[in-house]
Amino acid sequence: MKNHFFMPYFGNKRSEVEKIYNEIKDDLLNDEIKIIIEPYCGSSAMSYYISTLHPKRFSYILNDNNKKLIELYKIAKSKKKLKEFEKRILEIMTPYPTTKEEYIKIINENTIEAYYIKNKFYNIRPGIYPRIDGPRSKGFINMIKNQKIGLEEHPIINFIRNEKIKFSTDDAVDMIEKDINKTDRYYLIDPPYMISNNSYYDNVKDTGKNIYELFYYKQNDIKFKFCFILNKNWIVNIIFENFNKIEYDKKYQTTKKTVVHLMIKNN
Repeated sequence: MKNHFFMPYFGNKRSEVEKIYNEIKDDLLNDEIKIIIEPYCGSSAMSYYISTLHPKRFSYILNDNNKKLIELYKIAKSKKKLKEFEKRILEIMTPYPTTKEEYIKIINENTIEAYYIKNKFYNIRPGIYPRIDGPRSKGFINMIKNQKIGLEEHPIINFIRNEKIKFSTDDAVDMIEKDINKTDRYYLIDPPYMISNNSYYDNVKDTGKNIYELFYYKQNDIKFKFCFILNKNWIVNIIFENFNKIEYDKKYQTTKKTVVHLMIKNN
């Protein structure tokens, strides 16, 4: 699947959606399933892909603790608001920043526009900024020249505006605990990975909540269907020892590194 989203997104599952869908479709297409939930939605690649195959069949709950990301989704629901958003970005980037200091000042602002600019051109290779004379500046220069960013042209727009979707920034563990006995929903769970996102799990000491701990201790209580997407390691194998596991190779486009991922499902 070509990039459906507004910007590059680390951990985007767009290259894996068909593989994942083929493994979960028998459970997903059960008549009892009415709601698809992504508690760590990111670019919502899986929900978007499912909607292309089964338009209007499901309701969706897209949740992420990244408030700027969810704000971008909400802006995109309105054609008028998205157009105004593009206009503000063009105003910020005109004239185009010619020094790294000017560029860094822009992306360090605590605004939704700065969030988009940073993720579109900076975060994919942190530390590198699109110099005015460099190859990575071409996209923005063309946008400024044409006074058009083209967010309306991204495929996810059709999904956001035509499907029944609730957007939220709730705690993922809270969501799952509340839904633990519900059988009408399918959870697509793609959390920050333990090995590569230690800082995320350091914050657990403040809340006392951990997605892995929850599933380890309450695995026999969960009534809803789910599919975890995780990188394979010995800790994950222990936690999910009693679940169905399907392995596949994942190659990251930016680092070219290949790792083994797991699809973990309940019965």
